[in-house]
Amino acid sequence: MSIESDISTFVDLASGTLDEDDEAAQKTRYLINALTGYSPLIYDFDPEDKVSFDEFMGHCKEVWRALSENPKLEKNLVS
Repeated sequence: MSIESDISTFVDLASGTLDEDDEAAQKTRYLINALTGYSPLIYDFDPEDKVSFDEFMGHCKEVWRALSENPKLEKNLVS
């Protein structure tokens, strides 16, 4: 299963459980944004493998790019 498929499944499940509650819907969107933005650090590592510093920094650059596109991404984690 791919990362996009995992996130899509999560979105479908989360959306299906939401009533018309605006606050819950907003929190779900925040979580999805954070999950998507930080996915290189969440999904792109195999816990059994060691990664080099350069490989780790490559994943960090992807997250930094997501943060530059959405400066509120960090706040989405705590909202």
